[in-house]
Order: sequence, then C-alpha cells, then structure tokens
Amino acid sequence: GTSTFGTGRGGDITVNATGTVSISGGYEGPGGSFTPTSISSGVVGDGDAGAISISARTVEITDGALLHASSDSNLNSGGVASTGRAGDITITASDRVSMSGVHVNSFGDLAVSSIQSTTQSDGDAGSISISARSVDLKDGASISTSTFNNVIGGSPSGPIITMGRGGDISITASDTVSLTGGVVNPISGFFIASGLSSRTFNNG
Repeated sequence: GTSTFGTGRGGDITVNATGTVSISGGYEGPGGSFTPTSISSGVVGDGDAGAISISARTVEITDGALLHASSDSNLNSGGVASTGRAGDITITASDRVSMSGVHVNSFGDLAVSSIQSTTQSDGDAGSISISARSVDLKDGASISTSTFNNVIGGSPSGPIITMGRGGDISITASDTVSLTGGVVNPISGFFIASGLSSRTFNNG
C-alpha cells in the first residue's frame, strides 16, 4: 500500500495483468486478530492519497481480502482538520470481477471480501469505478463508500466535526451485475447480504 502523512501526494498503485489478479485471505495472529490481504492507499494530512488502478482479464477478491482507499483525521498546524482526499479506485476487467468468501477467526469474528473508500476527515472519499463483462458479489461481499463522524479534540476553538464527502460508485457491465446471497455473523446472528452501499455518518 501507499500512504501520505503530510502535504505531499501519495504514490499511485497500478496493476496491469493479462490474466487474473487475485487478492485472497489474510493473516490471523496468535490472538485471533485478522489482517486481510489488501491493496491500500491512505492519507493522514493535507496531501491527497494516490489512486489504485487494476487492469486484467479477471479480478478476484476472496476470503476476506480488502481493496481500500482512505482519508483519516489529523489536526494540522492551524488547528483544523486535515483535507487530504482519499484516492480513487478503478478496476477494468475484460472478463469479470468476482468477490466472494469470508474469513472467520478463532473468536468467530467475521471479515467479508470488500472494496471500500472511506473518509474520517474534511477530505472527500475517493470514487470506485468498475468496468467488466460481468460483476459478481456473493457471500456477503461488499462495495462501499462511507463518511464517518469523527470528532477531533485539541483545537483552540473546541472539538471539530469532520465534513468529508462520500465517494461515488460506478459499475459498468456489458453482460451482468449479480449480487447474491450473504453470510450469517456467528457472534451476532445478523445476516450480512452482498451489496453496494454509500453511507454518511458526518456533516459531509
């Protein structure tokens, strides 16, 4: 992954393949904590994060793996929230994009396969754009953009409520877009459906 923590722009991540790009699973530590296999771009500061671009015949994200662009909160020297924008995620597949499978750790915590663009700052979340012959999501897989209401303390004028805008999601398929099934969280018993979502929990 790439990250920026100041005013400079983060580097782009570009993956070009003639066959399949597969992001799968992750690592479960001795305490049961799960670190997903991921491609990520993030910013904590006023510099923009880099973009993530994948081009292949087939792109597979499975067993709890993650594709993630983020903008996180930080107070700059002026006592205001950082404004760095999360990077855009672009996937182009001549055949299909497939997302499926989950990881359940030793405590029963569940991680679904996902593509996420998030912001917890005044910087906007990046957009997610997918173009393929077919796009298939199952087993609770998700594509989402989210803004979170992160109140930052430490400003001379008091707490700051972040206002970053959520990113857009665009999916173009010449054949089918399929969202099927889901998974039951073994701890809460809640059903997690495969899906697309755009949510805001702040003032953006």
